[in-house]
Amino acid sequence: MGKSKNIFLIGPRASGKTTVAKILSEQLLCTYIDCDECFKNKFGIIADFISKNGWERFREEEHQILNEIILNKNIEEIQVIATGGGIILRKDNRELMKNSGIVVYLKTDERVLLERLLRQPLAGQRPSLTSKSLEKEVRQVLEERSPLYQDAANMTIDGNSAPALITKKILNVLGVRQEKKC
Repeated sequence: MGKSKNIFLIGPRASGKTTVAKILSEQLLCTYIDCDECFKNKFGIIADFISKNGWERFREEEHQILNEIILNKNIEEIQVIATGGGIILRKDNRELMKNSGIVVYLKTDERVLLERLLRQPLAGQRPSLTSKSLEKEVRQVLEERSPLYQDAANMTIDGNSAPALITKKILNVLGVRQEKKC
């Protein structure tokens, strides 16, 4: 794997992007960045921001944060970046990620996503994406976004497993031997 690549993890809420990104960055001895955390550090709780400013402004600020992450990096440094679930909704975000790194889609079954979301303690900080029940929302989001995740991805990894196993699969596909950290 080239030294100047970003590794973007994409997928719906609860697909494991943040957890896997942390483990992957530890394995690769490189920088870990979470787009949602960057947003929260700049603007506060996402749900509050959206309630005050709307989804369109949120998506614009999310785009600016992605752009800053890509532009503000050391050219020699690898970054593992956990993105927000809807970052792929904008074509310019999909292109930005593809043009500046490897995009890994953590494809996760609806049932697994629902189980993880029901266990999540931060649910109040995540705004509802629809006015539907959680089960119907997860189904609708997957139906709408799956083609966009596929379009953005250089590789698709099964996100239904434990984070350590998902990380191992990513490292194998990237050709990184785990006993030799880069």
